[in-house]
Amino acid sequence: MGIADTPAAASRVWDVAVQVHHDKPRLICAQCGQLPQTEDFPIIRTSVLAHLADHARSEHLAAYLRICRCAERGCRWHPRHRGCAGPVSLTLTRHGHGRMWRLADTCLACTAATPHTAPVPETPQKSSFLQSAAPAFVESGEAGTYLFEEGWP
Repeated sequence: MGIADTPAAASRVWDVAVQVHHDKPRLICAQCGQLPQTEDFPIIRTSVLAHLADHARSEHLAAYLRICRCAERGCRWHPRHRGCAGPVSLTLTRHGHGRMWRLADTCLACTAATPHTAPVPETPQKSSFLQSAAPAFVESGEAGTYLFEEGWP
């Protein structure tokens, strides 16, 4: 496998636009295209957030692999500031009075500099591989030493 064969990094930027067509709302995801039609204006926000959350869940990336994505876009998401700094987290941004929604990995400095943006609390995801491969420790009676549980290969 050569350098050209390495897989591309996950984008971790998802956009959903809300458009009105013939007095009916249409949701258009930049990655998926048009989403199923919704007739009810009050549930648009819920539908958008649920769709963005599905993207984040299905394209999970370990925290240590994430980078601030605004630099990919030439920092057009926010006014100029001193540059990227701080931990990277998942953030939700609303543009144009709710007509455009974006979920992306951004650093703390860019999150603070971007209007209408808030960090999204993430739930920890445990890998089934890590759960099955981790040894189970049991305490022995001897001064707090630990031994592998029976049955560990």
